[in-house]
Order: sequence, then C-alpha cells, then structure tokens
Amino acid sequence: MTSGIYGLLVKDGEPFQQVAGDHQARILRNYTGLKHITGQLTEAAQGPVTPEEENDPLLANRRAVDVQYSSAVGSLAMISENRTRLARQSVQAAERATQAGANQAGVVYFSGQDNMLPTTSDGAEPHPMCGYQLTEAQLAEVGSTLELHEIAWEENAEGAFVTMAQPGKTLIPLLLDERAEYGLTEATPLDDC
Repeated sequence: MTSGIYGLLVKDGEPFQQVAGDHQARILRNYTGLKHITGQLTEAAQGPVTPEEENDPLLANRRAVDVQYSSAVGSLAMISENRTRLARQSVQAAERATQAGANQAGVVYFSGQDNMLPTTSDGAEPHPMCGYQLTEAQLAEVGSTLELHEIAWEENAEGAFVTMAQPGKTLIPLLLDERAEYGLTEATPLDDC
C-alpha cells in the first residue's frame, strides 16, 4: 500500500491538477473538521493495478477490501492510543472557534480547500460578522436543521439571532449566508451585535 495527497496529480515533482476531493461541507470528511472531531476517509483503487488483477477482477475487489480493513483497524488503533489527546484537542478547537466568533476574528470561508484558498468576497469574508439574523419564517424553515448541527440561537422580535460565538462558527455561514453554495437560507449577516 502507498499513500499520498488525495486526488492531486504531480508532474516533475510539482502538483499540477486537483482531480478529486471537494470543498463541500456536506461531505463527511469535511464536516468532521467543521465539527472539531476526528474523521477518516479511506479509498482504494477500484480498477486493476497488477496483471494478476487484470486477469481476475476478484483480486482487485479483495485488495480494496484489504485496504479498507487495514485502514479502519489502523485508525481505530490510533484513536484508541490517543483518545485522551484527541478529545482534549476537539474541546480546545471548539473553544477557539467560540472565542474567534466572539472576537469577530479570523476569516470566514464560503468555499475553498487546503490547497486552493478563495480570493474573492464570494469565497471569503476577511471581516467576520458577529452573527446572523433570521426572520420568523426562516427560523421555522431551518430551526430543526440548526438543532441537528448543534447551532444555537436566541429568539427575538424579528425571529432569531444566531451568534458566531459558538463552536459551530465555521459551519454557521455555510448554512445561513447567501454566499454559501449549499446554504439553507439567506439570513442577514450582522457586523454589530
């Protein structure tokens, strides 16, 4: 088995094209990061990689199963050995996100990924909002989904206010901002709370 950066083609030692992977928060491997928890993605080549597999497709299937099994066992062993540290880091990451939201610090991203940072206002907001105002109709429409994502809000005369000062700071704009590709609604971002 080998490993490497997923979906990145390299020529003459330099990356030149991203052919797999995606920035969508809806993908579990990305969502786990937004929730400050450890996640895992394992994929194995589906086509034959040896002449023997070319002649016997069952060999390729068995190899793929072996890769998945080995990855799962290895990941579970790592998590078991490091569970206290991983749990502590998850809590600390949630605390940092809450503090950054309270301080309106950092950059809010609506798109991009680790090797392709957005460079336009549609992809990133360098001056973070302090929260979002939902109308009563928007709250009725998305409230149960926000609960599922553990996003808190306070009801007010206009509907509800969702503060960025909570662990879901990085997820909130992806759910509520009009710039988010797969947002749930177009809430009003607030700069002064």
